[in-house]
Amino acid sequence: MKIFLTVLVMLLLTFVCRFLITRSNLKTIKDLNVQFQLWYTEKVKPGTNDVKIVRPNNEAFSRLYHIVYKDNQAVVNTIDKGKYMGHTATFINKADVVQSFPTTHQSVVEQEVGLLDNMQDYFQERYNENFRISYWLTTLIFLPQYFIKYIGLKEESILSHVLNAIWWIIIALMAIYKPVLSALIKHLL
Repeated sequence: MKIFLTVLVMLLLTFVCRFLITRSNLKTIKDLNVQFQLWYTEKVKPGTNDVKIVRPNNEAFSRLYHIVYKDNQAVVNTIDKGKYMGHTATFINKADVVQSFPTTHQSVVEQEVGLLDNMQDYFQERYNENFRISYWLTTLIFLPQYFIKYIGLKEESILSHVLNAIWWIIIALMAIYKPVLSALIKHLL
């Protein structure tokens, strides 16, 4: 009975932690999206908004971006016109969307808006998973694979599959030999 209660408490703590983290990430990205829209509108057309404008936080954007896209970089070509040695010239540069967030450069803004919307969809889906029984059953079934992924190894590795098989063998043996295991544990204690 103690093992059952321990497992139940651990599952409940896992649910609460995951719920709080996903809710926080979703709120942050929604706030960033609204802040960016207001900030950009104010930069392009000053005096448009009646509310106090808060500059969107680059650190929060970068942190959430790396949760969704890992180490992928969002680089976009920017086209600028100017003078070079007295002649009109077109300059093509590369800009990192994450590091330059927020910006009013038109080539980068389109990417930023798309990323904000995609990240909001991603975090909304992660938040909604908290309330799906299928998500929690899958998590329980493939718990060793999640552990492997958490420590940074490849989820589809042979080690992951072997640990998953060992996990289910242990679960099956515990279910079959529960009385024997209980007696053994009592004897050892």
